[in-house]
Amino acid sequence: MFKMASGGGIIKGVKGFFQKPAIKTVVQTLFPDPMANFKYSEVLWNFRNKETLEQWTLITDEQFGGKSTAEFVRSLGGKAVFKGNISTELPAATNVKYSGMCSIRSQPQRVSSMALYGASSTVCRI
Repeated sequence: MFKMASGGGIIKGVKGFFQKPAIKTVVQTLFPDPMANFKYSEVLWNFRNKETLEQWTLITDEQFGGKSTAEFVRSLGGKAVFKGNISTELPAATNVKYSGMCSIRSQPQRVSSMALYGASSTVCRI
């Protein structure tokens, strides 16, 4: 049933079988993409320019005596990168009981009312 190339193994044979156009059509018919209804998207933040990053606020426990660090930067590909180190070390000589926090936030962006008209749900892709 499966043609095996030498050294290909069963996994490669099965993957190859499901890549055939007729089989792909059957699989897509029997198992449709559950996200197909959510293909519409409106870009809220385009991180290809530096000004967009400046609309975000970075918060860490460093502001409360903690030792966590974080940064929000633009990658070479124009994507936003939120990275850092979480430290659960408690600050000395304080009443702080918990440590190890960082977050980013921005003011909500307006979405056109037409984009949400008739929508039954909202999907956030991160």
